[in-house]
Amino acid sequence: MKPDELSRALQTRRRQLGLFWWQVALELDVGEDAVHRLRAGKAGPDVRRRAEEWLRRPNPPREE
Repeated sequence: MKPDELSRALQTRRRQLGLFWWQVALELDVGEDAVHRLRAGKAGPDVRRRAEEWLRRPNPPREE
């Protein structure tokens, strides 16, 4: 996935789940600075891999 596609996909998923970016960092098990680099298209391969794996996970059921 290209960096800009990955960033858009993360933004979409984050909004669907109602998460803040720091919570996305926790989900990916990376620091907030790594998420900021990822959003800017400057993350390393490990962070990109973690983000792509997270995006492939099914969304958890919503609590109502």
